[in-house]
Amino acid sequence: MSFASVLKDELVRIIPQAPCCRAAEIRGLGHLEDHAGGAFRISMRSAALARKMYLLLKETGASQPALVIKKRGQRRIYELSGYIGGHLVSCLTAEQGEGTGLPERRCCRRALLRGIFLTKGSVTDPDKSYHLEIISASLPEAQKVAELFALLGVPARISKKRRNYAVYLKDGDQICQFFRLVEAHQSLLKWENVRIIKDMKNTINRLVNAETANVDKTVQAAVRQAAGISFLSAKVGLENLPLHLRCVARRRLEMPYASLQELAESMDPPISKSAVNYRLRRLLEMAESAGFTPEPESN
Repeated sequence: MSFASVLKDELVRIIPQAPCCRAAEIRGLGHLEDHAGGAFRISMRSAALARKMYLLLKETGASQPALVIKKRGQRRIYELSGYIGGHLVSCLTAEQGEGTGLPERRCCRRALLRGIFLTKGSVTDPDKSYHLEIISASLPEAQKVAELFALLGVPARISKKRRNYAVYLKDGDQICQFFRLVEAHQSLLKWENVRIIKDMKNTINRLVNAETANVDKTVQAAVRQAAGISFLSAKVGLENLPLHLRCVARRRLEMPYASLQELAESMDPPISKSAVNYRLRRLLEMAESAGFTPEPESN
């Protein structure tokens, strides 16, 4: 089962307690404000959504909602019809804010968002990418959904998607905030767990890549130093070098892949890493003065 299916399976089981919130979610599921005060007929492709809509309508005062199952090819269509009672009309009217047409109460805004997402929303699996969207048939509708997100403290973006518009979130923290708003607590935990594992893997990969790059640089430098010292040995002889340079030169030839720290600790007596680095640079300069051409560093 996809993450989107798991999320919707959790959301479809949530039934708001307050009548105003039930009315708000009914709006999100079926846009009943278009039928306020009269008969309604709503078609749905999901049995779970139709069942939830039936319960919400029944508990909020719709007059005997009827559910009819129809077949269209291989698909089943669940058709709800009935008459909106006065109590539901008053709830639908009361929970709309002046001017915006959106609920004034935060709890009702959250319920409305949950209903809209259940019918028009989707989310990617977090182990692949972070993307949540709600599809709207028109730009004004998309702008209204984006306004609802903004009122709840989550800035959403709008993009054209074929003939429709998508209101979307791509930030992981914003998507987590959405889960909290619609009360998808189990999905939030699963999302966070995947995010933690994903972030840990990315961190480990970065550290491994950085360590690999450091090792590569160390090996390249060591090979270049050993080659320069070998050239210098053939040209002038190591025995003709000053003692402090001769000791480091011989130790580099004995330990061609050792790090500066390992070379420093192997000296008798041990010296500092910076001292080893200085002496190796001096040996390379002497080799280049004698005609040595080092290999260019590889990326």
